[in-house]
Amino acid sequence: EKYIVFLDSGFDHGDVILQQGPHSEENRKKYYFLLKKVLTKFNKLYKKKIIICLHPKTDEKVVKKYIKNFKLVKYQTQNHVLKAHTVIFHESSSVLDAIFLKKRIVNLQSNVMGNYYKKRNSYYPSKAKILSIKMDDYENITKKEIDVFFKNKKNLYKKFINNFVNIELN
Repeated sequence: EKYIVFLDSGFDHGDVILQQGPHSEENRKKYYFLLKKVLTKFNKLYKKKIIICLHPKTDEKVVKKYIKNFKLVKYQTQNHVLKAHTVIFHESSSVLDAIFLKKRIVNLQSNVMGNYYKKRNSYYPSKAKILSIKMDDYENITKKEIDVFFKNKKNLYKKFINNFVNIELN
């Protein structure tokens, strides 16, 4: 459990643009500012290296423009989730790997992402009982609050796995 891994959903993902149009530069700056603040906070709380696993369609140059202090990787998500202490995400099917591995998973929510992600970001926290944090509230994130949530790790996501993932074969 060497890393804190952020699963990028693709701020400028094509589905977002189809649903709500392209983000403004102001929103993009605010989003990456908040993401950097949240990830820095987790880095300080847990003394773990931050790795951002970019969505395959995310333009790495755009992310590098706003976030310079964290390692960016592509096409290595499973490997990094396996080694993760904590997995942070908005909305990503890759979070299923973290659920199976019973990793500490934190969902980030922010209105700056728009209505498309506002709806998508709520799926896993509601179904799998994943800790959800508002990005705008990054200053108030505490280690104690997070650790209390993950105290009983062996039962994490049990209902979600049983109700939404397990398939009984006869």
